[in-house]
Amino acid sequence: MFLQIGKEDSWLVAAGGTPVPPLLCVAMPTARLFHVSDLHFGREDPAALDWFAGLVRNERPDAVVITGDFTFRATKPEFAAAIAYLERLDVPLSLEPGNHDLPYYNDPLRRLFRPYRRFAKFEGRIEQPLTLSAAAIVPLKTVSRFQWRVNQSLGVVRPASLAAAMERIAAAPKNCAPIVACHHPLADIPDMAEPQHTRGGKAALAALAAAGAKAVLTGHIHDPFDRMWETAAGPIRLIGAGTLSERLRSSRPSFNEISVEEGRIENRVRTLT
Repeated sequence: MFLQIGKEDSWLVAAGGTPVPPLLCVAMPTARLFHVSDLHFGREDPAALDWFAGLVRNERPDAVVITGDFTFRATKPEFAAAIAYLERLDVPLSLEPGNHDLPYYNDPLRRLFRPYRRFAKFEGRIEQPLTLSAAAIVPLKTVSRFQWRVNQSLGVVRPASLAAAMERIAAAPKNCAPIVACHHPLADIPDMAEPQHTRGGKAALAALAAAGAKAVLTGHIHDPFDRMWETAAGPIRLIGAGTLSERLRSSRPSFNEISVEEGRIENRVRTLT
């Protein structure tokens, strides 16, 4: 938002004939994010990926937030293609892994001890905070190398991951709206085709809301959604991204364009037609 106080190219003349310099437009801090998820290289949609990369190139958002599932089977060729694509974007990135990005169960040592090795040059940027002029992107790990249930693809919020996110929210600049990014939705909402059963998700939402988080960005379900979630500590916004892969559910390939200004968040789903 700009407060139009006066025209920069005009001068006013006071009654005594003294020129008065023009008043300036005062810009309020803003941030514009492109939130995308589930690229699934190996099952990617080349047309959707080119469409998104073209919009990033032409519109230059302040950052791209990717909430996981860069690959389909976490293979070397898939990661090589994903890395080449990330390099094309050429803007600040927030990178959160998804369950498809972990090594499969036939490689247990790498899954347990070096799960992000194939991210190569981007490995050190996984799950790192990103501070912009009006928003602080805070990572929250929900993928699990191992958990005591049959479906290992489901999400879990462990106490250490939540504590790390809370510390980063507390450290965010006062003028930046804290926005949490993770792969799995933290609560089940009507927009979802099936329950996600993220362990510790609802308790995490209450803790994040109490800490001052404004929204949680997620992926995983391949369909966009935007809901307010009530907690004992107050409301928090849940925003899910669609997919740019061929693994479509009930919606076309899409991403979220998120604008942040003075703590207010606006979201627009942009869909490939």
